[in-house]
Amino acid sequence: MSGYDHTKSYWDDVFNQAKLQRLESEKSGYPLLDDALDWLSASSSKVLDFGSGSGAMLAYLAKRKDGHYYGIDISPEAIGFSRRLFEMNQLNKGYFEVGSLPSLSNYDKQTFDAVMLSNVLDNIHLDDALAVVREATRLLKPKGKLLIKLNPYYDKEAIAEQDLKGISDDFYLEPSGLYLLNKPNAFWLGLLEKDYTLHEHVKVFFTENHYNRMYLCIKKI
Repeated sequence: MSGYDHTKSYWDDVFNQAKLQRLESEKSGYPLLDDALDWLSASSSKVLDFGSGSGAMLAYLAKRKDGHYYGIDISPEAIGFSRRLFEMNQLNKGYFEVGSLPSLSNYDKQTFDAVMLSNVLDNIHLDDALAVVREATRLLKPKGKLLIKLNPYYDKEAIAEQDLKGISDDFYLEPSGLYLLNKPNAFWLGLLEKDYTLHEHVKVFFTENHYNRMYLCIKKI
């Protein structure tokens, strides 16, 4: 998994300037996201977040339930931020490491009760995204839970309105320098249907006009 030097630098800059804050509760403030975290937490004591960013998703889970929470991110600044977030909020058993796709091979199969892929699959090359999903499937226990969160799908008209540089089919470079893998729901659902049962597919709105697609899946036996 190479070619992400700018991605690493971008997020290093973001988290170098980010402000830590104490979490007042286990709730994120977004009801559908909180419902998803409740669902995931209910039967999960060992959780991996690949592309963990700030570590907030794991922190909300750790406030819900005592467990073991693992975060992997390409950005050293993000990992440092996550560790400080857990420390500030007196959350135990958070394990964070700088890494990318090859880091997943360090874990044995069926290690985790749940895996989260939040705004990562649609920011990397297609081959890498497919490999991450395969690794998530390998790492999940039977009936383990997979949470995937993605940007909206942009139709041709929406793509034309944005300052995106086409790299290959459905793959773009954003003005920020980050990548956008723009695949419709049918693509992701088709990818998951062999190994997973879909529990729920919803849109999580963060503002009136900005939302993420979220897929909650259960690994088949």
